[in-house]
Amino acid sequence: SLNERLAGVENEGSRFFDGDGKVDANALASAAGDIARASRNEGSAKPLFVTFVSLSMPDAALTSIIRDTKKAGGVVVVRGFYGGSYGAFANRVRELFEEGDDVGISVDPRFFQALGVETVPTYAVILGEPVCDGFVCDPIRGDTLSGNISVAAALQIIVDHGSLAPMQAQAALKRLEPEL
Repeated sequence: SLNERLAGVENEGSRFFDGDGKVDANALASAAGDIARASRNEGSAKPLFVTFVSLSMPDAALTSIIRDTKKAGGVVVVRGFYGGSYGAFANRVRELFEEGDDVGISVDPRFFQALGVETVPTYAVILGEPVCDGFVCDPIRGDTLSGNISVAAALQIIVDHGSLAPMQAQAALKRLEPEL
């Protein structure tokens, strides 16, 4: 259940902090990489659809983006812990979703840094994962688009104008809207 998953996240949250209470970049990066790899079907090198959000976005927009990104086979990424703690993060997710909702949100500032994401929502079909030393990352390539638009609209724009992964954006759009 959603509450059980979030309780597990709260209990596991301490593994992302060192003894001084600072974020352990390597532990956080490892966990986020696990989520990205799972979305790619375990280690596949294929491009990944990623939506960058903030949990402080308006509820209706945020829940729609998260649900549609998941349906399209993508990963939702936030830069850091909402409210500065895992507990506040879990509480915010509980406010947004009903018990039983299948919600997946990765906390990974590396993706933001590697793509230079400054505004949310930003949609991207990326090629590869960030290669980082702590939170200092090499740039990664991808088709990106920022703006207050739907997941479907963003994917369609990447299909029409993307230079690196328009076919992968088309596949994500097909998963989101199979009737098209």
